[in-house]
Amino acid sequence: MAHRISCAFRSAAKGFRILLFHDAPRESFADFSDFIEYVKQTHGVISPEQAEAWLDGEETGDAAKTPCLFTFDDGFASNFSLAGEVLERHGLKALFFVCPGLMDMGEDAQRKKIAANIFQGRRDADDLSPGMRLMSWEEITELNERGHAIGAHGMSHQRLSRLTGDVLRREILESGVQLEDRLGRRVNWFAYAFGGIDSISKEA
Repeated sequence: MAHRISCAFRSAAKGFRILLFHDAPRESFADFSDFIEYVKQTHGVISPEQAEAWLDGEETGDAAKTPCLFTFDDGFASNFSLAGEVLERHGLKALFFVCPGLMDMGEDAQRKKIAANIFQGRRDADDLSPGMRLMSWEEITELNERGHAIGAHGMSHQRLSRLTGDVLRREILESGVQLEDRLGRRVNWFAYAFGGIDSISKEA
């Protein structure tokens, strides 16, 4: 047993941690900057490109540390501002998971979908913070061109465990296809909505 535990800790040191964030209000930017500095000093940070190489078996970074990959779910527009004003000041490249099926909607329709699909009805569209919206295609294209990675988060942020058949396939596959078509490059990352074990099924 002791040998097994010791092996588990040794193997963990060769991996990386994923830090997951969502909306990032501007008033949190200074605290977020301090947090990045702490992570850089105590753990180290890897880029999405380095994470992909690591998953392909090419170990990178300081073997004595378990570095962190910064990721953002849902594609809130605040992420675009945070990237330009905070992440890039620290030389940090992050991974942004977006829902292409929600991005072309008008403002009112999008706010209703954010309330229904992302907040699952816990917040009403009228109660969302003023200006809360999702990134535009232009913004995610710019992020991609600046060295950040874009991943698929489902077409419309639905709980996969509740979907089957063609609807499920569209939610998973079409999200990546649309992103690749619009960005003109391969999309290697997918994060399913909500992330819990009850949010994914065997079929998904």
